[in-house]
Amino acid sequence: NCYNCSIMKKKILITDSFFVPEGHKERLRNAGYEVVHLDKVKASEAEIIKALEGVSVYIIGGIEEVNDKVIESTDMLETIIFTGVDYQKFVPGSVKAIEKGIKILNAPGANAVGVAEFAVGVALLMQRNLVSISRLGDKKNFTTGSLQDSVIGLIGAGNIGQTILDIVTPIQPKEVIYYNRSEKDVKARRVELDELLEKSDIIFLTLPMSAGEILDKENIAKLKKGSLLVSVSPYNLIDFDALLPRLKAGEVRCGVDWPSPSPEFDELSIDVWYSVNSHSAYNTKQAINKVSDSVTETAIGLLK
Repeated sequence: NCYNCSIMKKKILITDSFFVPEGHKERLRNAGYEVVHLDKVKASEAEIIKALEGVSVYIIGGIEEVNDKVIESTDMLETIIFTGVDYQKFVPGSVKAIEKGIKILNAPGANAVGVAEFAVGVALLMQRNLVSISRLGDKKNFTTGSLQDSVIGLIGAGNIGQTILDIVTPIQPKEVIYYNRSEKDVKARRVELDELLEKSDIIFLTLPMSAGEILDKENIAKLKKGSLLVSVSPYNLIDFDALLPRLKAGEVRCGVDWPSPSPEFDELSIDVWYSVNSHSAYNTKQAINKVSDSVTETAIGLLK
């Protein structure tokens, strides 16, 4: 009977309401899930542990931290689905989860266009000094740099890096070069990191947290004078203590998809240092809808 059918349904937990709207939750119900919704942006450890009781699939839609204690508390959890790509920041218990046999899935490529748009937008904003020449600034008849005829370097040639390449190619850069641990099938020349840092006028950093501090003190010193670094990667990839003196000296410029790491950065001109109030590169209606579609279909696929 229907009662017995209902108790056989797998439970799926969804946190927050940002990435998985009601229409997608209804699709999950129709597919056979019992949907548990914890409508909190940043649920506490205790709230997550409680909500995960009896849950088989967990869609992380908020910014809660899924640590070892949360993972250890689960009794039926089979799969964690992250509404993005770089899940390590939000799932510090990922190693424990894998040891426990819990799969961790994400939404590769779903927000690539949104993030790439943001990165190129920041590059244009800073390279063209668009704030200084606007009514918010004081520059008139001010000749700026351009992406055209610039050497553009991509650190990382995954979905986001390749989408950036697609966007900038029609702008006619002098050359696009890339550094990646493995060779990728992209229309750019693969180089070692030293060469990229020394030659690039504009650098896009698109690697995940797991890459580690790729721009350490030694590599920050290799950045070409006058170059612009745009990062849509987590903070741990850059030694900001080493970067700050070069920014203050006017030797390099930088734009990041995070708030400033310290008040000293906020004292710099926006043409030298650009940061956001909150992580924002992914945040377009189109990207969110694609991510939601992706994680919903992934979850439904787990039932088949």
